[in-house]
Amino acid sequence: MGSKISAYDRLSNVTKFSKSDANINAHGFKVELFGVTNSVLLDAEKIIKYLAEVAPVPYSDEFSFADKIHAHAEDLGCQTDEYKISVNGKQIFKNYKNIISSRGFRDELFDVSFMNFYDAKNNLLAWSWIGLTSFVGQIKSDIPARAIRLRKGNIQIGDQATLQNFFKELRGNYYFVGEIFGVHKNLIPNSQRDYFVPNDTRNAFETALENYFLELHKIYHAASDINSGKKKIREYKDALDKFPTDEENPENILRAKFNLISAGDKAKQAHSDIKQKISQACENPSDDLARVVFHLTENVAEITIPKNRITPPISREESILGEIYSQVDASAYTKKDLAAKIVNAIYRATDNDRARIKILEKILEALK
Repeated sequence: MGSKISAYDRLSNVTKFSKSDANINAHGFKVELFGVTNSVLLDAEKIIKYLAEVAPVPYSDEFSFADKIHAHAEDLGCQTDEYKISVNGKQIFKNYKNIISSRGFRDELFDVSFMNFYDAKNNLLAWSWIGLTSFVGQIKSDIPARAIRLRKGNIQIGDQATLQNFFKELRGNYYFVGEIFGVHKNLIPNSQRDYFVPNDTRNAFETALENYFLELHKIYHAASDINSGKKKIREYKDALDKFPTDEENPENILRAKFNLISAGDKAKQAHSDIKQKISQACENPSDDLARVVFHLTENVAEITIPKNRITPPISREESILGEIYSQVDASAYTKKDLAAKIVNAIYRATDNDRARIKILEKILEALK
């Protein structure tokens, strides 16, 4: 076996340290790497993406809530360290923006919300901010800011999945953007920097998180219900606007009548559910759930049920035909079986041979 080499000797063999005169009022250091062959380290775009996610860099100008976040930290007596880091002359910023968008997805922060986490002795363990949005759906995986991230010393701990187990549903983490900053000295990153080392402080931190994430669960579920309800109201409005006026096509009129009635019932139920959520939000108007409910319902037109200008009456005949359209599965029969059932039904319905022939001729005509 070869002799062991200490970490100090190993680093001494591959590094060189030097000092030079500098402005004593300036702070910082410079690291240069020579002879690098690792392809990832030579890929500037990957390095930029990594640093924007992990490093203690500032928020960008596209994120208007930075001052509010800094002010909250200062009120707690916490310092959020930020460093100017550049790659090939390009300064790196965190990925947060007011608008969260990707192909087929768009949402926007209308505010940020804060939470402070304490232990049983009222010692500050951590603090957080989350973005309040319309919660239109899970944030797409190609949006680098998605999920609530854990940080210590403003350096990311783990990745976007680190905190997902605190949600009742794993998907819950991907409805949010935000950061949790561990500040207690006993919240110590482990050697892999993917979480904190086990101790009593970490246990207290996790208990506080579990309670908070239950509230977050309620927020995105309430928002999802309201968004779904607004969609049902839009569908009812569309059914009204597209109701056919061509009385020469009774089949289209019949289908439109049933669609309109069904859409109207769903819209009315959705409207009732939304009103109930607004009423509940008014009980605690300053909490985050209420703020999201009020934001989603501030456009009264979106949650208003229009008057049914058509009010289509459904006759007994139309009701029976509607059941045929909605319940009969013709694919369950062969052509001969289906034809036989139709003929047998006609013969049971009338003894008038002329009427039977007339009906059968009309069926044959319609099927040609």
